[in-house]
Amino acid sequence: MATLFKDVLILDGSRTKAERVHMLVSKGRIAEIIDSSKTPPSADKIISGHGRMAVIPGFVNAHTHAAMILLRGLGEEAPLMEWLQNKIWPVEDKLTPDYIYWGTLSAILEMLETGTTCFADMYFEMDRVADAALGAGIRAALCRGITAGEPGKIERSLQNNIELAEKYHGREGLITVQLGPHAPYTVPLESMKLISSSAKSHGLGVHFHFLETLGELENLGMTPENYLNESGLIDVPYLNLAHAVYLDPEINLDSNNITLIHNPCSNLKLGSGVMPLSKWLDRDFPVALGTDGASSNNRLDMWELHYCTKE
Repeated sequence: MATLFKDVLILDGSRTKAERVHMLVSKGRIAEIIDSSKTPPSADKIISGHGRMAVIPGFVNAHTHAAMILLRGLGEEAPLMEWLQNKIWPVEDKLTPDYIYWGTLSAILEMLETGTTCFADMYFEMDRVADAALGAGIRAALCRGITAGEPGKIERSLQNNIELAEKYHGREGLITVQLGPHAPYTVPLESMKLISSSAKSHGLGVHFHFLETLGELENLGMTPENYLNESGLIDVPYLNLAHAVYLDPEINLDSNNITLIHNPCSNLKLGSGVMPLSKWLDRDFPVALGTDGASSNNRLDMWELHYCTKE
C-alpha cells in the first residue's frame, strides 16, 4: 500500500531550508520525492498538506525508562540519590511484568504523539518492553538494567540481558539490544569488567549512566578516563554514556564508538547540573538527546528539550 503526502514541507539534515514537495511512501519507506509544482504520483491513500504540513524525520529518544511513566510525579523536588533510594526503588520493587508492559505502552503512545519513533530504554522485565515495542511497531534499543545486590544478582541480570539479545536483537528490524550496567555507584568495577567483556564477546553495545551528579565524580575513585579504561568500557563495540554532566570535555576520548546522551530537563529537575554541551559540540563529539524517565522529567516530549538546552 502506497501513501502520498501531497504538497508538504520537508526538512532533514541534508537541507538548509524546507522544501515544498510531494512525497510517496511505500512499504514503510520513502519511494519518491518530487517538486510540488509537478503532477503527484498515484497512491492508495492521499494526505494533503496544502503547503502547510511539515514532514520531518522522527525523533530518537536516546535515553529513557519508559515504564517509569507509572511513577510520574513521585518524589518531586528531591535530588537524585534521595529520589532513587527513598521514593523510586521501593516502588519499583513492587512492579510486576504486566505493570511494565502497560506502562511501556502508555509511554510509547506519549512518545508517538510528540514525534518520537525510536527510543532507548533501560529497565527490567525487558521482554515485556520488547513485546510492547513490537506490538506498537516502534523502533527500540533495549537493555536490562544491571545493579548489584545479593550475591549472584549481577551475574543473573547479565545473563538475562544476554538472553534478551538472543531472543530479540534484530527482531522485525525494530529491536536492538544492548547491555545495561546502571552506573558506577551500583555496579562494582570488577563486575563492570565482566559486563564489558561480555559486550565484546557478544558484539553488543553498552548503555550506561555516567557522572550524572558531582557526587558521582567525587566518589569515582579515579579519573573518568582511567575508569573507562580500567572497566573495559572504552573497548566495547559502542558505548552510550547517559547524562555525562560532570565529564570534562577536555578528556582524551575517541568518539568513534562513544555517544554522550544529554538529558537536560531531567538534569535540571533533579538539580544534577548542566552538561557543557557547547564544548562537546565544538569538539564535534557525538551527542544525542534523551528525556530520561517521565518520573524524573514529567514528560517524554522531545520538543520540550529545546527549552532545557540553554547553558
